[in-house]
Amino acid sequence: MAYVESFWWIIYVMEEGKPYFLVLKRQAMSKKIEWTAPKWKPKWIENPVETAKREIQEETNINSKLLVEKWKLWDFLISFSDTDFAKKVTYFLFEYKWNKNNIKISDSEWYVWVYNWLPINKIINLIEYKTLRELYRKWYQQIVSK
Repeated sequence: MAYVESFWWIIYVMEEGKPYFLVLKRQAMSKKIEWTAPKWKPKWIENPVETAKREIQEETNINSKLLVEKWKLWDFLISFSDTDFAKKVTYFLFEYKWNKNNIKISDSEWYVWVYNWLPINKIINLIEYKTLRELYRKWYQQIVSK
């Protein structure tokens, strides 16, 4: 079975003792408008953390040296019953060690329109994908319990 890899990154910044998560409003390939975590596919042979840091820097202008990898959150394979195609999805958590207002969406990323740093209660109401909402909840609890 052939598969394509996709990496998603949950990025947070601590402000006044609380985590704020980066979300992007973008147009999906299906033309649907959605709020989601940053994600991408590798462009060449590189490890997932290198892909994450490169893509995050390209999409948001966040200096990748200020991103601290916390955890590989989850790895799973989505298969499609009517084809021999599958998608491998890997989620990572990064802490951004800088000012949350110091980012800018790249002009080259035409499908990303808006970004915001939000607390967990706002994330849960915006994110449509149940799996992604659950990851935000789970890692929010992990972050605040430390």
